[in-house]
Amino acid sequence: MSEPRHIYFAENKAVQLRKAKELGFKVPSTLITNDRNKVRLFYERNNGNIIIKPISRTRIDYRDQPAFIFTNVLTKDLVEALESFEVNPCILQENINKRYEIRATVVGDKVFAASVDSQKDEATKVDWRRKKLDFKETELPKLVEQRCLQLVKELNLGFGAIDLIKTEEDEYYFLELNPNGQWAWIELQTGQKISEAIIDLLT
Repeated sequence: MSEPRHIYFAENKAVQLRKAKELGFKVPSTLITNDRNKVRLFYERNNGNIIIKPISRTRIDYRDQPAFIFTNVLTKDLVEALESFEVNPCILQENINKRYEIRATVVGDKVFAASVDSQKDEATKVDWRRKKLDFKETELPKLVEQRCLQLVKELNLGFGAIDLIKTEEDEYYFLELNPNGQWAWIELQTGQKISEAIIDLLT
């Protein structure tokens, strides 16, 4: 549904965040660095409430077994021990308080939004992928929906899986976009006709 060169370009999280902000999305305060001093300053600036996640691949093949790097809270102990680590470039963001999380699957000019109550389980509060949770169909405000469509369009994609946060204050934050994200499991859980939309787009 998208040209490989556009998929490759859109996978860049810095590009995604900049474009999302240009389109009017709220985005968490973000730092991409491997500078220990900048990490410490960012931690202090956000009152010690930040998360850390990889720039690109979250799946790694370890001893022939796939493993995943999840989003984690960067604790005070880790910040104080930074000199003990080799620091690779990574993404640091303010930790946004969530009411729930949303996967918005964009296919052409259609948006299929599904929510997950990641806050009901301590293990999934920071990253819902740590456990298998049930998604349910939800509606996005028209403005947020239009921004999802515009983001995918401006990145020259025909498809995009967008992760959003809805806060307790009813604000919507953009987290990231997967230009080649999985969708079948959402269709199975919610009954949304994503596969039909993909077939229509391709034909």
